[in-house]
Amino acid sequence: MPARQSRTSVLIERDIVKILSGFNFADGPLRAMPGRAIEFVIENAVLYYVSCCLLLLGTYLIMHSSWLSADFLMQYIETYSLFLAYAVSLSGLCLLVLRRLSLVEDGLVMAGMALFLTLDPTFFNNVFYTYKLNVGLIVNSICFLFSLSLYAALTKIGHIPWTRRSAALIVLAGLFVYFYPAGLNAGWTEETVGGYFYGLWWTPLVVAILCERLFRRRHSSEQVNSEHREETDARGKRSGSAAIADRMRQRFLIACILIVTYIVLSHLAEANYTYSLEFHAEYLTPTFLGCADPGVLRCDRKGGAGCERGA
Repeated sequence: MPARQSRTSVLIERDIVKILSGFNFADGPLRAMPGRAIEFVIENAVLYYVSCCLLLLGTYLIMHSSWLSADFLMQYIETYSLFLAYAVSLSGLCLLVLRRLSLVEDGLVMAGMALFLTLDPTFFNNVFYTYKLNVGLIVNSICFLFSLSLYAALTKIGHIPWTRRSAALIVLAGLFVYFYPAGLNAGWTEETVGGYFYGLWWTPLVVAILCERLFRRRHSSEQVNSEHREETDARGKRSGSAAIADRMRQRFLIACILIVTYIVLSHLAEANYTYSLEFHAEYLTPTFLGCADPGVLRCDRKGGAGCERGA
């Protein structure tokens, strides 16, 4: 099944490249350049990333548009609703691509983008909390439940290869993103807020501990990948979806780890800027500890048999 899907995808890409590159260009190297550029764009899913960047740009531009309500709160609610509507559309296209077209790589790219967008890369969570604490809790609770719903739909319907550990990582990131500003707007003393902000900087270390240990010993890695592949393929056969290769699954999990890590660190930096908090160099200690991959240290040196199962 994967080989047939791969050949079909390659044939479709070649046909598109031939059609789009069949215009009259100069002879020689210049004639081959359009075809190579189009092939690069298709093979690397560049258009998906361009659409995501255009969405982020449009979100910032529309915030001061006359089309929106004049009320401050409703203006941001309408803007964020448009933002989430795109995330829903992207998730729907992801399910369509995976279930109907069997384009696994494109579907995984869309799933990663949907994960990125549902973790609030535009920092709207701070806007609602700074307006009023109760409003921030209500809006962000709804957004958190909405994100979990999208995650559940992608997992159950699209059979995205998220493991139990990556699921815990995504839920932790969602809780952090949508609820960490509550403590910064609770009216605490300056010393208490400073201690709370320092505690938030330990989140990257928790993220690193929950990350997939993708650099295990060979025996342990093959055993876990085999078990997870059998479970995923069994679900795929029941649903009629295409199987996902181990290498593609591993790259997808690494991309999810990078997305979550970026989201956590960017929100910490944004909080430091928004609330004018004092930053100290020692706040970066948990981040550097996380970069040391503490999960590897718990592996058995004799062959990986002592590693916990990361799936």
